[in-house]
Amino acid sequence: MIWLAHALLRLYPRSFRHRYASEIVAFIASERNALRHRGFTDGVRMTLGLVVDVFLTAFRLRYRQ
Repeated sequence: MIWLAHALLRLYPRSFRHRYASEIVAFIASERNALRHRGFTDGVRMTLGLVVDVFLTAFRLRYRQ
């Protein structure tokens, strides 16, 4: 999952990545660890939510600048 987080971070503008990348990756790692005990479905739900959120947010950030 961390590899996915790093790949998705590339969608954000460079300035945003430099400022927030480590915090975002740490948050995702923490959430992933919490979900280990909750099952496959919750993991899939989190992953899909993450992908949708990153695409929408990155799109807004890129075209606002």
